[in-house]
Amino acid sequence: MVAQSQTRITGLVQDEKGEPIPGANVMIKDSYDGTSSGINGKFSFFSEEKGAQILLVTFVGYKPSIQTLELVGVEISIQISLKEEINQLDGVVISAGAFTAGEEKRRTILKPIDIATTAGATADIAGH
Repeated sequence: MVAQSQTRITGLVQDEKGEPIPGANVMIKDSYDGTSSGINGKFSFFSEEKGAQILLVTFVGYKPSIQTLELVGVEISIQISLKEEINQLDGVVISAGAFTAGEEKRRTILKPIDIATTAGATADIAGH
């Protein structure tokens, strides 16, 4: 049984073409209340917040959706359409630098081919 002080918020998150968006974050801003949309884009959660609250819906590659809801203990059902956000990633340049090796503090310069061909490094410059 749900206490009357809670509001159930349900809905559907989809893109502009009407396709469901699974894994979108749906939350009441500045609170701990929220959830993620399921595989079918649907979501449901309870909030104890009251009055005018901001519903924030986010997903990578889409512009956030911000809507004001009036939470008064009555179930709210909402449909959210996220718009794609065009992001451009500029080229990334990684250059190998110098590091100190051994007690003699000799300097060794690595070339990109050295990094790529070091056994077990899988071209990982950080070398975790």
